[in-house]
Amino acid sequence: TAVSEEHPLFADTLKIRALLFETECLWEKAEEQYRQALEIQKRVLGTSHPAYASTLVRMGNTKDKLGRMAEASALYSEAEAILKAKTGEETPDFATVLHHQALILQKKGQLEDADFLLLRAQKIRRKCLGDEHVQVAFSVLALGQLYQAMADFTRAEPRFLRAIEMFAVTPGEHHLVYGTALNAAGSFYDDQGNTTKALSYYIQARSVLEEAVGNGHPAYASVLSNLGAAYARNNEFAKAEPLYQQALAIQEDVLGRQHPSYAATLGNMAVLKEKQGNFRGAEELYLQSLELKVQVMGADSPSVATTKHNLAVFYDASGDAKQAEKLYQEAQEIYAKSLGDHHPAFKDVQQKLKILQTPRKSQ
Repeated sequence: TAVSEEHPLFADTLKIRALLFETECLWEKAEEQYRQALEIQKRVLGTSHPAYASTLVRMGNTKDKLGRMAEASALYSEAEAILKAKTGEETPDFATVLHHQALILQKKGQLEDADFLLLRAQKIRRKCLGDEHVQVAFSVLALGQLYQAMADFTRAEPRFLRAIEMFAVTPGEHHLVYGTALNAAGSFYDDQGNTTKALSYYIQARSVLEEAVGNGHPAYASVLSNLGAAYARNNEFAKAEPLYQQALAIQEDVLGRQHPSYAATLGNMAVLKEKQGNFRGAEELYLQSLELKVQVMGADSPSVATTKHNLAVFYDASGDAKQAEKLYQEAQEIYAKSLGDHHPAFKDVQQKLKILQTPRKSQ
C-alpha cells in the first residue's frame, strides 16, 4: 500500500532521500527534501513534535554545510526549544543540538560559550550512550579543535589522538570521519610548527578520504588545501599550487564561492602567491578572501582577523605602512574580542603593530 503524502512516514522517506543527496554533496537538493519533510510534519504532527525538531536539526546541518550559518543557528535554536519542552535536556538528540550550536559559536569566535556547550553535549552523550560511542568521539574531536583555536594545545592534543583512536574502531579506518580526524590532527601539528608530523597526517588523510568519498568531496578538498599550505611553508611551491587549484575547483563546484572553505583556500593561495613574488596576484586573492569571509562568517570572526593580519603583513612588507597599521589594529580588535589578549594570535599582531609604529614615534 502506498503511503499518503500527508503521512509522517512520507516525511521520513523525504529525509532518507535528503541523506542520500548529502552523501553525494548535493546540499541544495537535500535542503529541498528537508523543506518538504518539515511542511508535512508541520501539518500532520505540529511544530512542537520531537520529529519536527529532528528535521530542523538536519536542515540546520545542511545549511551550515552550505555556509549559511545564521540560518542554521536559527533552526538549531528552534529545535532546542522544542526538545527542551518535550523530551528534556538529557537526551542524545538534545546533545546533538548543543553540539551543532557550539560549532556555529566557534566559527563566530565565541569560544568560551562553545566550550560550555561542547562539554555539556559530551557529558549527556557519555551518560546516555557510553564512553566509546561514536557520538562521544565527535564531541572529543570538536573539543580538540576548539582548544586548538584557543591555543590550549595541552588539552587539544590528547583529544585529537583519542578521537582518531575511537573512529578507528567505529566506524573504522576506511570511513570519512576517520579521514577527517586525521586531517584535523594534521592541522593541529601544523599550528605547532611540526610540519613533518602534519604532512604525515595529511597524507594519511588524503589516502583515506580518496578511498572513502572520492576526489570530488569537500573533505578531500580540505585536506588538499591543508597539504598545500604545509608544502608552501616548506617553500615547496611546485607541490603546493596544484593542490590549491584542485581544492578550489572542488569547493567551487560543490560548495560554491560563497562558502568559508572556499574563502580559506583563497587566503592560503594568496600566501603562496606572495611567497612566489606575485604581489599583485596575492593582494587580489587576499581581498577576495577577506570579502567572502566577512559576508559569510561575519566581520568579527577570528578567521576574518587572520586574513586581515595576513594582509597587514603583506602591506607592511610592501611599504604601505598606513594600510598595514589599519589592518593590524582591526585584526587586534577582533582577536581581543573573540580570543582574548593572552592568545598567541593577539600577541603576534600586537608585536607587529608595535614594531611598525616604533620608528614613527621616535621621529
